[in-house]
Amino acid sequence: MFRIPEPGRFECRLVSGAVNPYLGIAGVIAAGLDGIHRKLDPGPPNIGRNMYELSLQEVNGNGGPGVVPQSLPEALDAFAADAVVRGALGPALAGEFLKVKRQEWVRYHNTVSQWEIDHYLALF
Repeated sequence: MFRIPEPGRFECRLVSGAVNPYLGIAGVIAAGLDGIHRKLDPGPPNIGRNMYELSLQEVNGNGGPGVVPQSLPEALDAFAADAVVRGALGPALAGEFLKVKRQEWVRYHNTVSQWEIDHYLALF
C-alpha cells in the first residue's frame, strides 16, 4: 500500500484520488501510531513482486490483510468497524461522514448513467 519506487519518492496507494486529503492523512497517521503503540509487525517488505499479477487467492493467502474494500459501501463498513480511525476523527465528524457518504452511495446507485442507457437499452 506504500511504496518507494525510487530514492526520494514515496507513494501511498491506500487511498483513492477522491479522498479528502486532511481526513486521509488523519486516518493514515492514526493507524500508523496505533501500530507503533501496539508494536504491530508490518511483515516483510514486498520487493520485486508485482501485486497486480497475483491472483486474489495469492493476495489473501500471503499473511497480509488481503485486499482493500472494492466499493464505497465496503469502505464505509470497514471505517464504521475501525475504532482507531473513527476515534482520530472524533464521534461527531465520523458519524456525519458515514451519514453523508452512505447518502452519496444511495444517490449514485439510483442514478442511471449514459453508459447503462447505451449498453442496456438496446438489449431488452
